[in-house]
Amino acid sequence: MERHWLWLFLTWLPACSSLRGPRIVSLENSTETTLDIKWTPVASTNVNMYTVRASPIQTYGPMLGPSQEWKYTSARQAGLLGLHPGTLYNVSVWADTSEGPSETTSIVVWTEVGEPDLPPTVQVLSRKDTQMVVQLSPGTSSKGPITGYRMIAFERSSLMAFSPERLAGHREAAEAGTPFYVAAELGPEWENKTFVFGDGRSYGGFLNAPLSPSEDYLPIQGVASSLNGITKYAYSVESPSTERIQPPVVVMDERSQVLSSWLSAATALGACLLLAFIVAYVFARRHYSRRRRRTEELMLRSHPSLDMDDVTPFSAGSLQLGEGADLGAFYNQLRSMLPMVSRSRLLLSDTTLGQGRFGPVRAGHLVTDDSRKVPVSVQRCPAEWTLPDHERRSLLADIEGMLRLGSHPNVVQFMGACEDEPELLQLAVEQPSSSLRGLLLTSRHSAEGRVSAIPEERLVDLLVSLAAGMHHLSSRGVQHGQLSTRSVTMVEPLVPKISYFGLARYSPLGKKLDFTRWLAPETLRTGNHTEKSDVWSFAVLMWETFTLGGSPYVDLPTSEVADRVTRGLRLKRPRGVSIPLYRLMQQCWHQQARDRPTFQELHCSLQALQPDALQFTYSAGYVYDKFNPLADEA
Repeated sequence: MERHWLWLFLTWLPACSSLRGPRIVSLENSTETTLDIKWTPVASTNVNMYTVRASPIQTYGPMLGPSQEWKYTSARQAGLLGLHPGTLYNVSVWADTSEGPSETTSIVVWTEVGEPDLPPTVQVLSRKDTQMVVQLSPGTSSKGPITGYRMIAFERSSLMAFSPERLAGHREAAEAGTPFYVAAELGPEWENKTFVFGDGRSYGGFLNAPLSPSEDYLPIQGVASSLNGITKYAYSVESPSTERIQPPVVVMDERSQVLSSWLSAATALGACLLLAFIVAYVFARRHYSRRRRRTEELMLRSHPSLDMDDVTPFSAGSLQLGEGADLGAFYNQLRSMLPMVSRSRLLLSDTTLGQGRFGPVRAGHLVTDDSRKVPVSVQRCPAEWTLPDHERRSLLADIEGMLRLGSHPNVVQFMGACEDEPELLQLAVEQPSSSLRGLLLTSRHSAEGRVSAIPEERLVDLLVSLAAGMHHLSSRGVQHGQLSTRSVTMVEPLVPKISYFGLARYSPLGKKLDFTRWLAPETLRTGNHTEKSDVWSFAVLMWETFTLGGSPYVDLPTSEVADRVTRGLRLKRPRGVSIPLYRLMQQCWHQQARDRPTFQELHCSLQALQPDALQFTYSAGYVYDKFNPLADEA
C-alpha cells in the first residue's frame, strides 16, 4: 500500500512542476487567408523557440485541410499565412525550453468569409409588359455559407457599366441616374425558385418596382455569403457575348447555286456603295463640325461658394462606350447636366502652371455670385470633337466622374461649365496657395523649442480628415493613383483638400513626376490602381506627415525602390509614433491588397487612436528626416 501511494506522488509531482504555457493568446486581425495573433511570454529565461499550430475544425470546403505549424525563436506575435477562407481554426501556442516543452494555450478563431462562386447568367422564362419571370440558380461556395440572394434589374440600353458599389434601391437609383437597382433581397430558401421582377412588392426592404414596358432589362443575380458579421457577394454580370451563331447547313441544287452567286455579287456591290456613302457622310460631318467649333470651360473649386446639391456616387472610368456609341450625343447629355457659368466670370492670367492631361494649365480666378474671386487653374485642350477617339472617351469619362463626385470638405469640388468661341475646351480647378508638403517642411523651422510648429494632435487631425476624404472618393469608385503630400492642398485654417486626380491633375512646367516611392507592389507590377493601392499610398503619406516632410526611402535611388518594396522593404516607424499607430500603417502595407483596411476602416482606426498616437520629443540638435526635392521627379 505504501509503494502504491509513493508511485502516485512521484507521477503527480512532475505534472505539477511542468512549465505553464503562454498566459494569453489573442487574435489581432483576420483576413480570408491569414490570422494575426499575439501571445504573452512563458515564465522561463531559457526559451529556444515558440511553436504555433493552426488546425482546422470546421470549414465550408469539401474537406478539412491539414494542420500547419510555424516556429519562432523570439517573436511574441505571428502572421499565419496560407489558411482557407471561412474556416474555424484551433490555434495553439507552446514554448520549447531547455527544461522541456511548456503547456499549450489555445484559442478558436475564424478566418474571414470569402466571395462565393460566380453564379451563371440568369435564365429569363418570360417577359410581359411591366414584369419579367426569371429562374434563380443555387449559390455555391467553398469559402463560407450561402446566406441569401440579391436580384438586380439593369437597363441594357445604358452606356454605364455595372458597379456593385453603386447599388441602391429603385428610388435612390432613379434619383442618381443609375441604370440598375436592387429589386429584392431574398433568403437562402429561394434557391432554385422563380422570381418575378416588377410585381410591386417589397423584398428585404427593397421595392420590386414595375419595369418600364419600353426598356429591355438584364436580370442580375447576386449570391451572398455572410459569416461573423461580414458579407461577400458575387454577381452574374453578363460579359460581352462571345457566342457565335452557327449558320444553318443548306443543301442547294445547281440552279440554286447559280442564283446564289448572282445574289452574292449583288450584295458585294451594295456593300461597296454603302461604304462609299459612309465615307462621304463622315467627311461632310467633320467639315460641318469645324464651322461650329467652340471653347468650353469646366471648373473645379475647393471653397464652397456656389450652391450645388450633393450629387450621387459615380464609378469613375467604368463607362462602357462601345465602338458604335455616339460620343457626340453622349457629350451633349453630359453638357445638359452641367451647371452653366458665364464666361465673363472666368478671369485668366498669363501665368502657366504646368501641363495637364489634355493641354497646358494656366492660373485664373472665378467670380462667384457674391463677387468673391476663387483661385482656379485652367487646363486648355482641343474641343471634344477634335480629339482622337481614345482621348475623347477618356475626357467623357473624366467629365462624368467629376460631375458625380458630389461635395466633401476635404476634396476639391466640381463647379460647372461655361461656353465661349471656337476651338478650345478649357478645364478649371481650384488652386490653393500651398501644399501639405510645404506646410510640413515649414513647420520644422518655425517652432521654438519644439519639433513642429503644428501640434501633434493637429497633424493626426489632418490625417483623419484626409481618410474621410479618400473614403468619399473610394465610395464613388474613384481611384487617386498619385496620393502623396504633394497632391494635398491646404486652405485656411489647416483644412486639407485632396486634389490632383482626374481633371484636377497636372505636372509643373519642366518636370515629369514619378510616384514610384508611394505605389503599392501590385501597382508597380501592373500599373493598375484600386482603393487598396491608394490605402498603401495613404500610409506613405502618413509617414511623410509624421516625419514632417521626409522623403520615403530617401537613401535609395528611385530605380531600386520597386524591386526592394516588392521583396518586402517597408518604411521604419517614425520618431514619436506609437506602436498601435505604426501597426495600423503596417496593415496598410500588407503585401496582399485584400489584407489592407478600407478607407472607412482606416478613418475609424485613426479616430480611435487619436489621443496618444503621436508624441514628439524635442532635444537640442534634433535631426529631421531627410527631404529630397527630386524624390518624386523622373
